[in-house]
Parts: sequence; structure tokens; C-alpha cells
Amino acid sequence: AQFRAQPEQQRHDLPAHRWVCEHLDTLTAATRNDPDAVRRHTAAGLELAHRYRMRWAQGINTATSAMLAAVAGRFEEAEARYTEADGLFQRVGAHHATAPRTLGLWTIRLTQRREADLEPAVREVYESVGTPVAVAHALVLARLGRLDEAAAVPFPARPVTDHLYGMELDYRAELAVLLDDRDTARELIGSLLPLREQFAGTAGGAYATRPLAHALADLYRLVGERRLAADAYALAERVARIWGSPHHVAAARRALAEPTGS
Repeated sequence: AQFRAQPEQQRHDLPAHRWVCEHLDTLTAATRNDPDAVRRHTAAGLELAHRYRMRWAQGINTATSAMLAAVAGRFEEAEARYTEADGLFQRVGAHHATAPRTLGLWTIRLTQRREADLEPAVREVYESVGTPVAVAHALVLARLGRLDEAAAVPFPARPVTDHLYGMELDYRAELAVLLDDRDTARELIGSLLPLREQFAGTAGGAYATRPLAHALADLYRLVGERRLAADAYALAERVARIWGSPHHVAAARRALAEPTGS
């Protein structure tokens, strides 16, 4: 169900309530794989935020716009919008002001396969905050071929089920594949199955990585479930098409065509 503003909210012009309704509808639409509705509700929320000078709300909508640009492969636009969101959050003194730009750039660089460029920044944040970015740190190391270092990075066995849950599942899945960790792969398959039709991260409205079906397919392939892997790669391609993400469509096709690997 959509979180529509009630008549009394419209009659008394309660913009904050109306904005929350648009934001919740954005997140719901993302969970339901409806990017058109995500764009529509984000635009409506941004119009309210501009009209009533709600800078924090404007920052949230701008981060969602950055996410949508990244999904579509418009990476320069995405970076610019994450930077804009950063500035808006800083203006209102939000304690997480720099996080959207930082995490947004990480998702973009990892999608671009620019982990070598990213490694110093991720290592610096990891040395500062530790566990919250441990999986990302391990993934970057593994992608760079530093498998022993990646395997030595400690992090909790189960991800926190917050707004970054889909992203972390995706990163843990890729890390398991790179480390040839079949036990972890089997555990992650169970976690991914209920979310297999989602585009990782979009349910949180700020960041995105890839269709979770692609991560699931990689895990199936690792544990020897070839037919299930093929079905999941096909689903990943469909989800990427729904979201208008040509680079992820191509990635799913390449993976499906490969006899081994992901």
C-alpha cells in the first residue's frame, strides 16, 4: 500500500508529513522493483523539499537521484549528485553528512572495477571505524588478489539488517566466491533467496550495487548448482533490464555464457 498524505495533512499543509509519505513510497517501490515509481516519488519529494526549504529531505532525495544515475551507468552524474547531497547534509549539521558521498563513491568505483583506486580510501576508513566497513575492505583486498589479507579481516558472521543489508549481502557473496568459501556460500544462498528479485541496495534509497540474483547465481555456481545458477543469471538480467542498467544486463549475460567463474 502507498503511504499517501491524508486529507487533513493536505488541508493544513503539513509538508513534512507529505514528504515522509513520498519517501516511504520511494522505498516501497524500490523493494517492489518499480524504478518508474521510485523516480516519480523521488521527484515529488524533491519538489516539496525545495518548496519548503527542507534541506535534509532534499539531501535524501538527491542521494536517491544519485543512486538512480549510478544504476543507469551515468557515473559522472551520480558522483555530482552524491557531492550535492553531502553539501546539503553538512549545511544542516547532520552527523552522517559525508557518508552518502563516501559510500556512494565506493559503490561506483566497485562497479567500475576501480578497486585499485579505491583501496587507500577504504583502508583509511577501515582503520578509523573498523567493523562497519570491514566487508567492503575485505572485498577490495580480495579483488586485488590479496586473498590472505582479505581472509584475515574480521567481521560478524551475520550482516546487520539495516538499510545497507542488500549491499552487504552482495559484497559478502562476492567475497565468498573470491575466497572459494563454499560453507559461507551455502549460508548466504539462504539469505539471498527471499531477496533474489531485488536490485541490491535500492531498498534503502541511497546506494546500489547489482541485482542480487547475480550474487545468488555466483554462489550457486561456486557450490556446483549449475542449473540454478543459470536461472539466477537470467533473473539478474531481467532485473537489470527493469532498472535500465545496461552494464548489469551485459554482466549477467557474460556470466551466463562463461563455463566457469562469475
